Amino acid sequence: MFIPLASAEVDNYYGYSELIIDYEFNTEVELDGGNDLDYLNANLTLIPLESYRQEVISFYPNSNPVSEIVHGDTFLNYIWNEYNPIFQIGIESSIKSKSSFHKLDHISFPIIDLDENYQMYLQEGEKIDITDDIVNKAAEIVAGEDDLYTAVFKLADWTRNNIEYDLNSLTAKAALKSSWVLENRQGVCDEMTSLFISFCRSVGIPARFISGTAYTNVDYSFGNHGWAEVYFPDHGWVPYDVTFGEYSWLNPAHISLAKSLDSGDSAIKYSWMGNNIDIETTPIIINAEVVSEGDYLEPIFDIDVDFLVDQVAPGSYVPVRVSIDNNFDKYVTNTIFITKSPSPLAVKDNPRPILMKPNQEKSSFWTIKVPSDVDPGYVYTSTFEVKDIFGSISSDTLEFSQQYELFTQDEALSLIEGLEEEEDMTYSENIFLECSSSKDYYYFFEKVKINCEVQNIGNTLISELRVCLYEECEDIDLNIAQKKNIFFNTDPSIGNLAVSAKNSDLEVYSFINFLILDSPDLEVSNFEFKDIVSYNDKLDISFVLSSKAIINNLEIVVGGLEPINIEKTKESIPVSINTDAKYFIDRVDLVINYEDEYGNKFSIEEFKSININDIPWYARFFNLFRRIF
Repeated sequence: MFIPLASAEVDNYYGYSELIIDYEFNTEVELDGGNDLDYLNANLTLIPLESYRQEVISFYPNSNPVSEIVHGDTFLNYIWNEYNPIFQIGIESSIKSKSSFHKLDHISFPIIDLDENYQMYLQEGEKIDITDDIVNKAAEIVAGEDDLYTAVFKLADWTRNNIEYDLNSLTAKAALKSSWVLENRQGVCDEMTSLFISFCRSVGIPARFISGTAYTNVDYSFGNHGWAEVYFPDHGWVPYDVTFGEYSWLNPAHISLAKSLDSGDSAIKYSWMGNNIDIETTPIIINAEVVSEGDYLEPIFDIDVDFLVDQVAPGSYVPVRVSIDNNFDKYVTNTIFITKSPSPLAVKDNPRPILMKPNQEKSSFWTIKVPSDVDPGYVYTSTFEVKDIFGSISSDTLEFSQQYELFTQDEALSLIEGLEEEEDMTYSENIFLECSSSKDYYYFFEKVKINCEVQNIGNTLISELRVCLYEECEDIDLNIAQKKNIFFNTDPSIGNLAVSAKNSDLEVYSFINFLILDSPDLEVSNFEFKDIVSYNDKLDISFVLSSKAIINNLEIVVGGLEPINIEKTKESIPVSINTDAKYFIDRVDLVINYEDEYGNKFSIEEFKSININDIPWYARFFNLFRRIF
């Protein structure tokens, strides 16, 4: 017998590349007291923002009565100079919002020498406070980590898994401090995000608060929402929505309206001057609606679902493994959604973010309870199906019947625990791995030569250590303090490589970056001389030649002058030429011939206009004759 599948309803916009969203903002303020008003000013900081993932297609602020409106990059200022009992302000806007998915290289943690422009995002605020308890808990969560992406993931995941989303009377009235959230282990999106930001800042990771609106399937509409952005050096700001479980990616049904240091910052501030006047405000009303959907995202991850026990008695607990392949040489987070399950009550921790290291195959496990109230004498079948943020789908089928044996919860958890221990490889302080390439750049036809130094810096023998550059691997054993060098040769298909050293107990990575060239990168810059000179004057011509590649047989030809041969010994060299202006009529031609280190010939041509005064008639004739022939 086949029984209907219980499905966890996933009604969202995760799979779309972009959305067109109509957005409206409305609120009003009522004057209380007299009618002697000099001015009323409403400063609104909750407006659609331009960013790499959000384009404001149209934007129409409005007010009643009509006001003077000053529009800044991150604010609107409404100004009235006449009395009215009620003032209304609003915005109508159309926004294109894109799906945001970030892939990051290894960045060392903790962050050293942070740019001073980001120091402000390490300070505490009124709501995003930093107490001893927050400092100690954050340090406990990231203890031993040396990768920034992993550290941020752990802080986000701890917050999501340990803070209960609870819209009670306290959190509904106003945002509460991070310290309160940690102590009471409850809050809504603002509180959860604030605590996550406090965690990040307490360990030296810049983070900021994003106010906006987002679509949710709780009531199938847009609602006020808050999330975070974390700064990664040399990459930029990366979104983290701990409430929705979206780490380093953001679904397109998010509209960013304000970026702030603290979650307690007011969305709108009023100032006024008048005789015996006070104001009463009404709640802010935000409406948003999807009016157009972009293309559906193409799957980029390979996922596979497998029941570890596929024939059980009713009432059993069945362990399920979901395997994912990360084909990127980057750190990424994929998010798994359970879309079908034998029992709706069995599905917990859905969706689930999964951290994946470069080129890692990762497994995640669930325990699913099988229905117990079934008719005897039948064999039932049901399906467990998962989907990721890019639309990859996989499923497996389970049979349950009274004729099969019961699989208990303890048996399921024990089986999962054993498999997780096999896959639980973390960065180890017992191995030193440092790899480097023989050059800072390679041509596409060369082989990249990598030298890796591996050393046992622990106090035990390390055996069966596999050191790999992609599929090329070497197995070694290392005694205490022993050091070995391993060499790899590979094609320069990408400009950064990751070498791993792994065994059943540990895993470390070393990252190598270099340039890939199809020709020498010789560039001419600062090509300068006087724009206006007399025919009989001297002319000083200067420019700078720069390249990271080796340049040989460098020959410089200026106009019709004799070639100049120089030796380029540095990445950047200035060149100055003093000659007679009479050799030029209306422009200065610059030709640079050179060879790369393999003898291949290249040429660069530049020219720049010049005005020569007092030119004899025969000089113009000679110039015309020269250009023709």
